[in-house]
Amino acid sequence: MPIQVRKIVLVQACVRRWLARARYKRAKWQIARSVMTLQRYVRGWLTRRHYQEQRRLAEQKRQEQEAKAKKGLQINMDNYVNNAHTNHISPYNSDFN
Repeated sequence: MPIQVRKIVLVQACVRRWLARARYKRAKWQIARSVMTLQRYVRGWLTRRHYQEQRRLAEQKRQEQEAKAKKGLQINMDNYVNNAHTNHISPYNSDFN
């Protein structure tokens, strides 16, 4: 092989190596960007799910407290009415205003 042809082959090899590295770096960056995008969406989804769960638990707790308060109010009213009947006082008497 003449020297001139070897030099041409060497330049072609260097250019091909440079192109292969550039393609590899581009592909690696594409994968990294895809992974970051996927992580971003998964983290957003997990955050929204956690927030919705917290809201559901808070609403459930509020409803339980409200039910407990209503039950306590009903018991107090029943006791008042029962005591009023035993003491011959009308529960609707306006003496308490």
